Amino acid sequence: MRLLPMKRLLPLFAFILLGPSLRADLAFVALGDWGRDGKNGQRENAVQLGQTADTIHSQLVLALGDNFYDDGVKTVTDSQWHTSFEDIYTARSLQTPWYVVPGNHDYHTSVQAQIDYSKTSARWHMPARYYTWTEKVDDHATAQFFAIDTSPFVAAYRATPEKYGDVATQNPDEQLAWLEKQLTASTAQWKIVFGHHPVYSAGTKHGNTKELVVRLKPLLEKYGVQLYISGHEHDLQYLRDEGSVHYFVSGAGSEVRGTGKGPQTVFSFGDTSGFLAAQLTADSAHLQFVDTHGKILYHTDVPCRTSAAPHS
Repeated sequence: MRLLPMKRLLPLFAFILLGPSLRADLAFVALGDWGRDGKNGQRENAVQLGQTADTIHSQLVLALGDNFYDDGVKTVTDSQWHTSFEDIYTARSLQTPWYVVPGNHDYHTSVQAQIDYSKTSARWHMPARYYTWTEKVDDHATAQFFAIDTSPFVAAYRATPEKYGDVATQNPDEQLAWLEKQLTASTAQWKIVFGHHPVYSAGTKHGNTKELVVRLKPLLEKYGVQLYISGHEHDLQYLRDEGSVHYFVSGAGSEVRGTGKGPQTVFSFGDTSGFLAAQLTADSAHLQFVDTHGKILYHTDVPCRTSAAPHS
C-alpha cells in the first residue's frame, strides 16, 4: 500500500481535528502582521489559512493590523494590494469579508488609503479607523464585533509623528467614548473586540501595552467582553488575568521572532507562522492556534457567559 507523504497527511490531520463534528454557527480566522509580498512565510501560511478556513467553514477574516510591511500602502493602486493581499490569499474559502484594523506600520504612510480600498474591493472592509458590526450566530444569539484603532493610544507614536504619520491627529478619548457607547447599547450575546496592539503580551519585543491595560481593559471587563484579539507581537499567545476577558494574540501572519512567558500567559508559541481559528455557538467558542503546517498547537473553549479566571 502506498503511503501518503507527511505534507499530504498534515491537512488531513487538521481536518480530523477540526472536522464537521465541530462545525459551529459562526466561524472565522484571525491573523495579524502579514503583508510581506508573500515572503517570510506569508505565502505558505496563506495556503494553510485557506485550508483551515475551508475546514471550519469560516465566514469572515479578522485582519489585525500591520497589513503591509514595512510602511503600509500609499494609495489604492499601490502594488502591494496585489503582491501582499490579492495574489496571496487566493483560496476560495478566503473570498469572504476581511474586517481590517490598522497597525503601527500602516501608519507610516496612508491609513486613509486602506479605508478607501474598501470602496473598490468586494472583501476588504475597513470603513473607518474604528467601527462595529453584528453577525448572526443562531436564531437566538448574535455576536457583535468592535474593531478599534490602537496606535493612537501609544504615547511613543504620538511623540514621533515624523514616523507615524497622522497618528497624533487621532483622538483616543473620542474613540473610547465611542466604544463605551457601542458596548452600552449592545444586546449581542457575544462581544468581541479586536485591534492591533495586545493588552497583555509576553512577547520578546513589546510586552504589555501599558496604555491599553490602563484605559481599554476596564471597559472590556465592565461590559462583559469575552474575547480581545490582537496582533503586533509576531507570535501566538493566549493570556488571562483575574478578570473575565480572554486575550488572544495572533500576530504570526508571516515573520515570527519567538516569544516568552509572563504572569498572564496560558500559552505562547513563536517558532513558525500561524493564526487563530474560532468557532462560535450560542453557548461557547472553540478557539485554536494553527501553525503554517496545519498543526493545532493549542485549543481552548470559552463560555459565552464567561467568569473571572481563578487566581493562581
